[in-house]
Amino acid sequence: MITPKNLLALTDYTVSKSELKTRVNGLDVHKKRLKSEAPDFVGQEIEGYKLLGKTSVFQQFIASKSGLYFAIKLKRSVSAVAKVSTKTTKVVQEKDLSKMNLKTVKLKDVHFDDSLFVPLKSNSPIDYCFSKEGGIMPGTNYIVVGDPGVGKSSVTIEHAASIQIVNPKKKVLFISGEMTKLDMKPYTKRFPKWDHLECLFIGDLTDGLYKESIEAKLAEGFDMVLGDSFAEIADAVRGDYNETVKGADKKSYNEIEKWMVDLMVKHNEAANAQKLHTCFVFIQQVTKGGDFVGSNKLKHNTTGMIELRFTKSGDRKVVVTKNRRGFEYDNLHFDFTDSTEKPISYDTDRIMRDLKVAEEIKKAASEQLDQERETDAWFDALGAEPVGESIAA
Repeated sequence: MITPKNLLALTDYTVSKSELKTRVNGLDVHKKRLKSEAPDFVGQEIEGYKLLGKTSVFQQFIASKSGLYFAIKLKRSVSAVAKVSTKTTKVVQEKDLSKMNLKTVKLKDVHFDDSLFVPLKSNSPIDYCFSKEGGIMPGTNYIVVGDPGVGKSSVTIEHAASIQIVNPKKKVLFISGEMTKLDMKPYTKRFPKWDHLECLFIGDLTDGLYKESIEAKLAEGFDMVLGDSFAEIADAVRGDYNETVKGADKKSYNEIEKWMVDLMVKHNEAANAQKLHTCFVFIQQVTKGGDFVGSNKLKHNTTGMIELRFTKSGDRKVVVTKNRRGFEYDNLHFDFTDSTEKPISYDTDRIMRDLKVAEEIKKAASEQLDQERETDAWFDALGAEPVGESIAA
């Protein structure tokens, strides 16, 4: 049915089909329905057909031509389709190329405060998964993914709480999109350091103000923010925001994700009350195949990707799949203990053994290469011909 929002002139149509009618029943009814269902084409002609009325068939009209009656089908011309669409689409504005930033820099002219290169340490072996210096650098962003039940939340919350305890003058914030206070409190018996961590529970935020509340809290300024999880927080903010708006003003997940990434970058650059270059660690969900869930924008603004995985034998390990700041430990095995003082045990001895074995292999390969070079030099000094040529002679 042609609706008023899609009104076109008759010249924007062509006749796609014409069927001769020996008689027309109910022509008066068709005429009465014409104005409510279509543009007022009564009396107008198209390709020699004079329109008399509208049938119940989509874009089909009763018309007369040369004293005969026809049922004709109209379709929009190519030019009309280009002008009008039945779908609501966003207008793509022409890009203003004059706004392009083509400024280049030489690193010798770039200066940062030395504090940006002092890592936040937890005094735990996992520090060396975040940087070669050991610890998370200010203004960086990390995504932590992993297998279900491997301990992503426990490892990252313990890490954040340890950073707070080791650095009491620093400000560390945990944003929980997964757990409530009631869910989290029992864990403090096993992980007592968690009691010292400042927490923001999404479920406690004022309805209709989730987005604004997170913005306001981060504006206070933090050295480190841990979020569990990125997707849960984004979904909660999106659902809360969309409850307050209608129609086209509702936000998609990708739009909320962009908002979160932009917020991270903003605070990476110290745009907060304390002028702190905030570093972010977010747990993120993965697909059934174990792949990272997120847009290219999120990936681009991620300094490192850390995975917590089960081995085939059921052991747990930390795997560094990407880190622009470098790292010392990879395939760092860990397990949970009954000790409240050290609830997570990292197998650094295994790391040292693996590094020693790798060094020995590298040394053996180097020695073998040196021996081969010495042998080649000895043959060259004798003036010996290659074996293949000697046989041929």
